[in-house]
Amino acid sequence: MPRVVKNRISGIKHKSGFTLIELMIAVLIVGILASIAVMNYTQYVLRSHRTEARVTLRDYAAKQERYYSRNNAYADTPATLGVPAVSEGGGRYTIAMASDDAFASNYTITATANGSQAKDTECTVFTLDSLGVASSSDDGGAATSCW
Repeated sequence: MPRVVKNRISGIKHKSGFTLIELMIAVLIVGILASIAVMNYTQYVLRSHRTEARVTLRDYAAKQERYYSRNNAYADTPATLGVPAVSEGGGRYTIAMASDDAFASNYTITATANGSQAKDTECTVFTLDSLGVASSSDDGGAATSCW
């Protein structure tokens, strides 16, 4: 219940404080703003982690080229290169390699989102091949929005 305060000079009574309805409206507005902020922040974090996949793929491609210069063939697994099968920035992506022919003259490296990064429905799979062609799961083979 609002407290009634009498003005000493004019003698007029004024109410001070907030009603329960005003307080509930303020809480509702803060809740709506907080939910919007959390959703935007979550999407921002997922987008920023895409960089991890891109950097890892490019790093593994460079290691593939070094391996090729020594062995005259590309490696078919991350273990052959001596690198982990998960991205190094936090393990948000699983890395797979495949050689497209029997002579191992080309390769495809794929980074697939896992764990909390799998919530990134826009870009869950990144691919980089021996020709340097980058693609992702949502852009139909052309690296536009994800790369």
